[in-house]
Amino acid sequence: MRGLIRKLPPFAPDYSGVNGVLGNMGGISLIGGADGCIGNVTGYDDPRFFEGNKIFSSGLRNIRAITGDEGVMKEKIDDLKLEEDIPFILVLSTPTSAVIASDYKGLGKIISKEKEIPVITVSTTGMESYEVGIEKGLYELGKKFIKPFEGDREGVNIIGCTPLDYWGEHQIENIRCAIEKNGNKINSFWSVKGGINEIEKTLKGAVNLVVSTGGVKIAKYLEKEYGIPYVVDVPVGEIHSEILASVLSSEKLTRSYLDKGEKKSQKVLIIGEQVWANGFRKYMKYEHGFEKVKVASYFKMLTEYMLEGDVKMDTEKELEQLIREYEPDIVVGDPFYKSFLNTSKDVEFLEVPHLAVSSRLYWNHKINYVGEKIEVI
Repeated sequence: MRGLIRKLPPFAPDYSGVNGVLGNMGGISLIGGADGCIGNVTGYDDPRFFEGNKIFSSGLRNIRAITGDEGVMKEKIDDLKLEEDIPFILVLSTPTSAVIASDYKGLGKIISKEKEIPVITVSTTGMESYEVGIEKGLYELGKKFIKPFEGDREGVNIIGCTPLDYWGEHQIENIRCAIEKNGNKINSFWSVKGGINEIEKTLKGAVNLVVSTGGVKIAKYLEKEYGIPYVVDVPVGEIHSEILASVLSSEKLTRSYLDKGEKKSQKVLIIGEQVWANGFRKYMKYEHGFEKVKVASYFKMLTEYMLEGDVKMDTEKELEQLIREYEPDIVVGDPFYKSFLNTSKDVEFLEVPHLAVSSRLYWNHKINYVGEKIEVI
């Protein structure tokens, strides 16, 4: 974001996004930087840390900013009693280690050779938001662990599901059930469910379902290198879930839903991660008849998935201006966005907590915002 920030908290950074991808796959995460940097991940951006995830910091201090912290990182790894079945070691950089140009790629090569364990190093700076880290993490993960497969492909690979967008076991199961209920088989689930084995069997799948912008890059790679087609969408609501399931199974729809129901003239503004917001837009149109639905986001907005009127925002002022000019009747988004509403107009606000925005303040919510049983409206 740019400009003065008065109402919004700092968003989850790119290294939190990478950790969101690999944080529960059984590996060890080493975050280079001051201890305050690791606090973003462990205290605010990943509830799974409290379930026993192994995350360590280099504890960068003044003198190490001059001499470098690669040696300290190496010592920490040497002191760890690594189990034989550890699938990988993840090394991430933060603003401090990025500024002093710590050579983590070189460090990773040394560690990998000595420990005979795969090392994943991702160039993060903390200056970009979480979805950039998700993209980098998924891309590195896929290139390193996907295994060759020869034979008939079957099932759906769900790619890009992390706690920062879809927190809670109920959200994960809602996505799974919405796809399986309509006749599709889940081949693998990147990256909240399961471990490295989910990545290894990717090439057995027939199609990739990308549920966040962070998964698009690796999906394009899989299509180019291995011929696996992909769909960028997420099931939201009963009707849209059935439509999406039909697309994934290459079946033709037996009925049309686009003209179903009474049309409503109220304006809707959805603020959030683009893929989810697009899915929620379809839900609002198909099941509730809203025709005027606009999507806005502070995070990556891929032009090929934007509709006319959609907005990529960089400042708080832009959101204030959007609400003032668009004059929505309904706003959907993280509770923090509620402070931007014009109190002179009666606007209905539908709360959908986004962990990358409001962090632990709302991460214990039980709201269903994906799948067939929506509880937002």
